[in-house]
Amino acid sequence: MAAPSDDDSDGTATPEANSDVKHRATPVKLPSYTREGITYRQLPQWHKAEELYEFRREHGKSRYNVVSDALSHFKKLEQGSIHVWAAYDQKRLVGLVSAEATSEYRTRNGTGRPWAIGHLVVRASHRRKGVGSALVRLAAALLLAGNQQCAEVYASVNADDDAAIATFVRAGFEELVTHADLQKGRDATVFRKRREGGVPKAAPKPPAPPRPKPKAAVVPRWQRDYAEGRPVYSVARDSYPGGEPRDSS
Repeated sequence: MAAPSDDDSDGTATPEANSDVKHRATPVKLPSYTREGITYRQLPQWHKAEELYEFRREHGKSRYNVVSDALSHFKKLEQGSIHVWAAYDQKRLVGLVSAEATSEYRTRNGTGRPWAIGHLVVRASHRRKGVGSALVRLAAALLLAGNQQCAEVYASVNADDDAAIATFVRAGFEELVTHADLQKGRDATVFRKRREGGVPKAAPKPPAPPRPKPKAAVVPRWQRDYAEGRPVYSVARDSYPGGEPRDSS
């Protein structure tokens, strides 16, 4: 993971409509904003994986990074299993970060499915200018806000890569642990950023209203009086069977 050390001074973020990115069939509006002359945007699923791989291969080379699996990783963008955000200076790609859902990281009693940063690369000409941390901050913010099942975003970097560590610290990630990563033959430092309050829970459904009671049969008063043996003289003549009131004598 190539993550340059960034001067992460706060700038004024100006949201703007992403009018340049369009789907082949229908227009797609994706998150985008401009900060200090650099435009940060989420890339659409149809963005060419080969272009991202070439940028990763050219500008992500360092003693900390292995790029052999990068092409297969970026091809997952079309499938929708990863997300990629990019930084542009005018129309020139100067940085990118990717993330995908993973089961590799999970804290005890954690809820939701965690996501992990896959690749973070910044062009050498734009390092130490806050681009890397801005990309990571944007990715984490959109994942935690937009994906309702994402409550944690993780990142693992070489424990000796001070630039990468500084990038994630400036982006608001907390350092969890440094451990021996035997698979990659290195000591790795793990960072995490969490959603405040965890994964939102759906509002409880209101109890079902009680079923309406069947309407009681309307019994004429004279029938109630007759059944109970009370006088029925007050009943109108035309409402009594046969038109004659019952003689109670």
